[in-house]
Amino acid sequence: MLSILALVAIQPSPQILVQKDVIYREIAGEKLRCDIYGSAAPGRKKAVAVFHGGAWVAGTRQDMAPLCQRIAEAGMVAVTFQYRLAPKHKWPSMREDAVAAVQWLRENERKLNLDTRQVGAMGASAGGHLAMLTAYLPSAEGKFSSRTQAVLNFFGPVDMSVDYPPAVDPLYFLVLGKRRAEASKEIYDASPLNFVDKGDAPTFTMHGTADPTVPFKQAERLQEALLKAKIPHEFRAIKGLGHDIPISNREVLTAVTDGIAWLKKYLRVR
Repeated sequence: MLSILALVAIQPSPQILVQKDVIYREIAGEKLRCDIYGSAAPGRKKAVAVFHGGAWVAGTRQDMAPLCQRIAEAGMVAVTFQYRLAPKHKWPSMREDAVAAVQWLRENERKLNLDTRQVGAMGASAGGHLAMLTAYLPSAEGKFSSRTQAVLNFFGPVDMSVDYPPAVDPLYFLVLGKRRAEASKEIYDASPLNFVDKGDAPTFTMHGTADPTVPFKQAERLQEALLKAKIPHEFRAIKGLGHDIPISNREVLTAVTDGIAWLKKYLRVR
């Protein structure tokens, strides 16, 4: 499931302000950081929590910079978060960090000049998986809600119990700390599909039909569940696309643009 996320770099816009290396969580002596992309225009803005890919063992928050800039250019604030990685940290460390990230946004809405009545989530691959969990899981304990109200999912894993060949079994062990055959509870808890329910966040998904890393069937399973639960959703199946986001591809660029518009709609950006 490990893959390099291919994003075509874009030139920074002078209208976008970037705050880097902001600490959002400290746990067991480890400081977790985020980068904040926002417009210089006045007024409180809706926020999108952004999570990178890398199979929960690799990747950095900076990988998502091009997409964060596009979100900021659309009038929102994109915050790309670092989270703890395996094998040093086992599941559910990554989920806990994603939950803490959303709560941090709400706790600091005045300081960050945000309107967090609705918060969005976006991610690619493992990051898409984490974004979906913030939308479908009940809110975690704490003063501030960890639930998100709109999701932009780029080829995120949905059901960890099916579709993946034995060749990826070592990854299960690295992330979960157990052999795949012994980790049924962890696999269930790590599968966003199991938590889809009526009233969950509207979800926009882009997935390539030729994805060699996260099987295309995963996206189809998600759409079936969203339809059954009557959750607003949109599915862009990109024929022949692998496990990346090449914005030079016109069909991919259209999906990215429409996905960001989807966030604006359901976050009620004016």
